Amino acid sequence: MRRPALFVAPLAALVLAVLSSSAETSSAQSTNIDVGNFYFCAASFESSVCDTTVTAGSTVTWQVSAGSHTVTQCDASFTTCPPSGGFDSGLLNSGGTYSQTFSTPGTISYWCAFHPDQMRGRLVVQAQPTATPTPTPTAGPGSPTPSPPPVPTTGSAGIPGATSGPVQVPNSGGSTGGSFPWVAVAMGMTLLTLGGAAGAGALATARIRAGGREN
Repeated sequence: MRRPALFVAPLAALVLAVLSSSAETSSAQSTNIDVGNFYFCAASFESSVCDTTVTAGSTVTWQVSAGSHTVTQCDASFTTCPPSGGFDSGLLNSGGTYSQTFSTPGTISYWCAFHPDQMRGRLVVQAQPTATPTPTPTAGPGSPTPSPPPVPTTGSAGIPGATSGPVQVPNSGGSTGGSFPWVAVAMGMTLLTLGGAAGAGALATARIRAGGREN
C-alpha cells in the first residue's frame, strides 16, 4: 500500500522542475539583428543608435547582410570598445553571424569598429517576469452559504444507523423476557388447583371419620 506513495513526491518534483524549465525557456528569446552597410537593425538607424530590448537568458545573433563589419562591445559613452571582459566578434564578412547570450539584466552598448560613427547599437536586457500567484477566493456578501454536513439517521433507540420498528425476538435460545410472567401464572394456577383438590380430599376423610365415631 505504501509503494505508490513513495513515487508521488519524486514524480511531483520532476513535474515541477520540467514546468519551471519550460517557463524559463518560453520566456527567453532568440533575437536576430541585421548588420548592413552602414547600420545595425535597419537602414533607418544609420548614424544613430539602434535599441533592442530582450529578456535575460536570451540569445542575440547578429547577421551580416552586406559588407565587412564587427560587433564590438563598448562602455555607455562609446569611449572604450571593448571594455575589460567585453565581447568582440572580430571581422565578419557578408553572410557571417555572431551570437551572444545575455543572462544578467542591464544595458550593453556596441558598435562596428570599422564604422564607429555610422553603426552603433544598444541592448536593454530585462529581468524575466515572475509568475503572479492566484489569490484564494474568499466568501463575501451574497456568497452562497455552504451546506452543513449530513446528520446520521437514528432509530427508535437513538442509536446512529438504527432503523425504527418493533424489536425482533430471536427464535432460538432460552426463555424470552416477555414469556416468563405467563409461565409463572400458569404454574401458580396449577399449584392452586392441586392444593384445592388435596384440601377437599382431606375434608371428606375427616367427615367420614367423624361419622364413624358417632355411630
